[in-house]
Amino acid sequence: MTLSARLRCLGAASLFEAAGKSGAMEAGIKPVRLPSRVVGRAVTVKVGEGDNLALHRLLAEDRKGDVIVVDAGGRTDIAIWGDVLSAAARGIGYRGLVVDGAVRDAAAIDPDAFPIFARGTAIPGPGKRDPGSRGQPITCGGVMVCDGDWIVGDADGVVVLPMEKAEDIVIQAEARERQEADMIARLLERKTTTLEELGLDTEPA
Repeated sequence: MTLSARLRCLGAASLFEAAGKSGAMEAGIKPVRLPSRVVGRAVTVKVGEGDNLALHRLLAEDRKGDVIVVDAGGRTDIAIWGDVLSAAARGIGYRGLVVDGAVRDAAAIDPDAFPIFARGTAIPGPGKRDPGSRGQPITCGGVMVCDGDWIVGDADGVVVLPMEKAEDIVIQAEARERQEADMIARLLERKTTTLEELGLDTEPA
């Protein structure tokens, strides 16, 4: 299987653990609607404060990519994305959006067709004057994201995998999920306890 296909079989939490407990965006970055799942390479954008001109320019370029990842400064009072941009992005072939900021038109978002992970929703829309920047390292949800890094988002949140480490992280995450599946089977059969499985202190306090 391709790396992308293997990532689609793994949870964001498993990948975070396999990466040495690193790469998880802050808990405030959540799916706008459930169920949501996105896997792909990042296309990074930094927008101006309360502005989304950079996003319109990105989509006008017909640039190929997987997941648009946006540093909007964490603002939740102005939405920098909505249903019109979602349609444009889907038309190009983008798989989803992760934004450290707010979006709107939440009811129109189809989490299967175009999953969106954001810090919040807001009614007021943005300005369209600041060109921002595209393709440069950004900070999103407290994590540095470089163009081309792997993004995995699910109901638990979003994790970022540096492109040069992704293969090794996937191998470790696959092994971890196999071990957990075996442990769950033993627990369901009452052959063990979580104390025994995790090597925790079994002596009473």
